[in-house]
Amino acid sequence: MTRMIPRIPPAVAVTLLLLSALLSPARADTNISLTEGLLRAKPAVVLVIAEVASEVTLDCGSGPTTVKPPAFRETGTGWFVDDGPDVIS
Repeated sequence: MTRMIPRIPPAVAVTLLLLSALLSPARADTNISLTEGLLRAKPAVVLVIAEVASEVTLDCGSGPTTVKPPAFRETGTGWFVDDGPDVIS
């Protein structure tokens, strides 16, 4: 006695394929920003921001003059190694 292989009619197979495509969750084809990606990442990815700013007041005889150069800002990423506060960047 031979075993019969159950077969799905082509119309049912196409219907199931279309339904699964419509009901499946959205794919990751949308572009997200780096910050949003880091905020979504699990567990412990961090965004490291370092900023250096200054303001200098000089008095060269004609009264005080204040100079404020533009701030220098750099960003990077890092992650926590364990439960401690240390970050690898």
